[in-house]
Amino acid sequence: MKLEITVPEVIDLIKEIRNEQGNLFEMIRENMQETVGKHLKISTALILINKKDY
Repeated sequence: MKLEITVPEVIDLIKEIRNEQGNLFEMIRENMQETVGKHLKISTALILINKKDY
């Protein structure tokens, strides 16, 4: 997995964290749920594609 982020995106993220420090863990939780959801969809699709008929 390769992480790509631009400098303006980093600056915006830092500003957002500074402005809403209390919501940092909520932001992380939402991002994790989104990332895990995408991973599970891809994994499920790959399992179904590779499933052999019996």
